[in-house]
Amino acid sequence: MLGFLSMVDDYLAALFMNPEQQNKGYRKQLLNFIKKQRTQIQLKVYKKNEKAIHFYKFRMVL
Repeated sequence: MLGFLSMVDDYLAALFMNPEQQNKGYRKQLLNFIKKQRTQIQLKVYKKNEKAIHFYKFRMVL
């Protein structure tokens, strides 16, 4: 399995990627797929998870 994305209503509950498949653009593809399906997406990211903050900051504009 490459990874998976889980939504609960409009809340992005999880976006996980197999460590062997990271940094190959698959997370971006999953996120772009769900953005086409939803008009609104909410999420929360831990302040200390700087990699996740950077990832979402530039990709969550709908």
